[in-house]
Amino acid sequence: MIFAENLSLLRSGRPLFEKASFTLHPGWKVGLTGANGSGKSSLFAMLRDQLHPDQGDLDMPPAWVIAHVAQETPGLVQAAIDAQDAARGYAQLFKAWSAGDDAALAATIAPLRRDPAIGKALLADRNARWASVIVRRMARPGRVFVAVGAGHLVGPGSVVELLRKRGLKVERVE
Repeated sequence: MIFAENLSLLRSGRPLFEKASFTLHPGWKVGLTGANGSGKSSLFAMLRDQLHPDQGDLDMPPAWVIAHVAQETPGLVQAAIDAQDAARGYAQLFKAWSAGDDAALAATIAPLRRDPAIGKALLADRNARWASVIVRRMARPGRVFVAVGAGHLVGPGSVVELLRKRGLKVERVE
């Protein structure tokens, strides 16, 4: 069981919680809610032995493991900073696309690839889904018009590259 008695934690001289006590038994399903800054992540850091209480005791069996997901994703902060000047970014993307400049177009989306998780979620996984949808649709009779965001058409693992690997002929039409 996890046992806390008279647990207190201060951050910058401000108490996040004071004299908190609780017991969690094996098999219990417990949710923890609270406002931002109320100490939820700090409590989990204590359970993972990454932070220590200012007062009180916190015990759990040494063989137990606390599963968790990081509160912040590295690279997401940089991607948000990169996205702040969106108007300039869209202008660069449009200019590169209009000129048919694949290298410049790829450079405009390069910040998305800095973080592997973001690149995978926003580009690689979506490109793979697009390619599969297009291949299935091309197998049926009739005319096909496909519109894919410009950023999905360039760079490693692009929709164009994936379609060519599957034996389709891909051309840019002006």
